[in-house]
Amino acid sequence: MKTVILCYHKIGFEPDEGRFLNCAPERLDSHARFFQQKKWQNFLPRDFQRGRTEGICFTFDDAYVSAVQNAPPILEKYGFFGAFYVVPSLVGMTSTWDGEIARPLAGWDELLAISGRGHELGNHTLSHLHLDALDLAGQRQELLDASNQLRERGIEAKSVAFPYGGFNTESMVAMETAEIRVGLALGKRPVGDELANCLPRIVVGYSDSVAKLLYKIYIRPKLP
Repeated sequence: MKTVILCYHKIGFEPDEGRFLNCAPERLDSHARFFQQKKWQNFLPRDFQRGRTEGICFTFDDAYVSAVQNAPPILEKYGFFGAFYVVPSLVGMTSTWDGEIARPLAGWDELLAISGRGHELGNHTLSHLHLDALDLAGQRQELLDASNQLRERGIEAKSVAFPYGGFNTESMVAMETAEIRVGLALGKRPVGDELANCLPRIVVGYSDSVAKLLYKIYIRPKLP
């Protein structure tokens, strides 16, 4: 069994969320149903603190309202849990980085509710900046301040999803300052021999059927 981390964003219906960075609820349902039927083990990023694990991991960047409301019941139906990455300074507001297509972000009550059901809440930096464009001090502030704000709400963030997938060697040092050991990047492939602080994820798009998802997992990584 491979180690596959999927990266979703919005989980909404097309009339509400469009197609950009969106996966329709019925599409997520088909993904979860497939992996459950194939008996893939489900894991969360925080599990990597204890070493390499195998199976399927569902992650959701930005903690959009559509994802926080729609994804947990779908995953739970198949005995799965997901990880939702929070931008603390914008909780309950909108995804300002999306510009004209900004969408609402979940509030603290919604986030704490899914955390209480077993889903992971992680660090997505304080303000959704490109970490690799910041110096070490700036990266430390983004990660540490985000972790502190989450901790004030009773959430101990064990993992971070780098916005836009960007990170560098200084990001690893900043993670240590924030006491985070698991880092999620983007990589168009399953997890290989990477260290836990820079795990690749496969981004899931609107048109990604189960067949296309399997192509991304098994075929595309072998292409030149």
